[in-house]
Amino acid sequence: MNVVVLTAAVDYVAEYESPTYFIPQPNNLTYRARSTAILTCTVKNLGKKFIVWRKTAEPHPISVGNMMYAPDTRYEVAFAPDRREFNLVIRAVSQNDAGVYECQVSSRDKLVRHVLLRIEVVLLTAAVDYVADYDGPTYFIPQPNNVTYQAGATATLTCSVENLGKKFIVWRKTAEPHPISVGNMIYAPDTRYEVAFAPERREFNLGIRAVTQNDAGVYECQVSSRDKLVRHIMLRIEGMDYASV
Repeated sequence: MNVVVLTAAVDYVAEYESPTYFIPQPNNLTYRARSTAILTCTVKNLGKKFIVWRKTAEPHPISVGNMMYAPDTRYEVAFAPDRREFNLVIRAVSQNDAGVYECQVSSRDKLVRHVLLRIEVVLLTAAVDYVADYDGPTYFIPQPNNVTYQAGATATLTCSVENLGKKFIVWRKTAEPHPISVGNMIYAPDTRYEVAFAPERREFNLGIRAVTQNDAGVYECQVSSRDKLVRHIMLRIEGMDYASV
């Protein structure tokens, strides 16, 4: 007697994966400007699927799996499968990074977790004792207030201040809502900015590397004092039509 044993090729048994789901994590995060933000996405039973990170206001993904697609080099993905974590890391955050991000599982059923990132900008206030620490009136030492540079050069915007004392300098571009720097801290996300303080020469300068036409405009050097003390500097880039600036 011949016995024929039939075998069924059933993929659902061999490759069955338990349901994929998110492990609860905080979905409202607040970080200070210039710090490193970590957006956590913890997933159970990811299996052969992968994670896509994106900012909901942007059309293109930040990362797909462990591949980065965003051109911003401050982004990185930190995968720790043993802890089921598939996190997005953003270095040196600024106000521009605030918003809603989504961690999405690559599956037939759309499985998405949203994370709201808030950025806290701390502007320091100077506690100045005008009696005990009085060191004379604070004023600007005259300097050129129109400077011109070639595209690609490093621009130096000079701010010379006499009797700054315990006060500090705030640099900003007048067309922008947020400061570039407060004291010696850079708040703008653009890594081309730097502040060069030389108190012995009374100089508190703003440097901008590899300037472009987008950098042209009016900048202000402001002293943190009760009375608003501001100096404006016009930055021009050679070859640009300033009728539109």
